[in-house]
Amino acid sequence: MIDIGLALQSITASIGIARVVAEAQTELDRADLKLKMAEIITTLADAKIALSEARTALFEKDQEIVGLKDSYSGRYELVEIASAGLVYVLKVSERGHEPKHYLCPVCFPKGKRSILQPKILPAYDIDQLNCFECKLSLDQNEAPKTLR
Repeated sequence: MIDIGLALQSITASIGIARVVAEAQTELDRADLKLKMAEIITTLADAKIALSEARTALFEKDQEIVGLKDSYSGRYELVEIASAGLVYVLKVSERGHEPKHYLCPVCFPKGKRSILQPKILPAYDIDQLNCFECKLSLDQNEAPKTLR
């Protein structure tokens, strides 16, 4: 595992050594100065290695996230709900034991899985699907049709 703390400690130590170097005045101090400079170079190299490892790990995690998003979004298809518009629905081949549900057409492309929640308004004879994330409200009076 990457130790960012080690990198920060190395940099802090290097700053402290640099202060000692600035105050060196005698030959003995100069010899000590050379030793301290070697320590600075070593600690900075350690910090550079730690930061490089952190950068590599971050890149790998970003790639993993992209792969997961791609595989996740491939499970859904865009469907049209009568007069309501478009929503995302889990493909029949992907359902398994998951109940049928619709995802918000505004949130899903942004990587958010916001399940549209049903709301029945009996006084108006309207069934609605509502997104609690973006507040989208869709009227649903007919079964969805798959877009091809």
